Amino acid sequence: MTLQSIDIGPAPLIPGFRLQDLEAAGGLKIRAATAGNGPALLLLHGHPQTHVSWRKAAPRLAQRFSVVACDLRGYGDSSKPEGGGDHAAFSKRVMAADAHVRLGMPLLALWGAQGTVGALHDVLQTWREKATDVRGRAVDCGHCLQEEPPEELLKELFDFLEP
Repeated sequence: MTLQSIDIGPAPLIPGFRLQDLEAAGGLKIRAATAGNGPALLLLHGHPQTHVSWRKAAPRLAQRFSVVACDLRGYGDSSKPEGGGDHAAFSKRVMAADAHVRLGMPLLALWGAQGTVGALHDVLQTWREKATDVRGRAVDCGHCLQEEPPEELLKELFDFLEP
């Protein structure tokens, strides 16, 4: 399947990146900021951020990788499908179904040690349901890894991606 994209122009908040609108299943539009050359690297944001949350780390990553930082559906400039009276189209269960695949490649999961994710969930076990080789740890920060300790995040990513 070939992914259709429309070039929107320079990404104003991430120097060196260009904005693209990608056509997703069901006619949804996914906004992405792209830059770099090399192996593909997909960056996904958390709640309630957008691709802009990667602005401190993405330019350094684009020096070694083809970086795609997307706005998840319902966030930023991506499509916002009708949610219905109960907002079911935006439930975590439905949004997770967008990525309902089992990955055969290594997956790195990082989360903020001072946030609630690690306190409420066994993060690595959760991702083991999606991938066969899951690695990761809590990083000493709050909720947003991309913004709070960008240097520590970059070290973790480079160690994982370029062993």
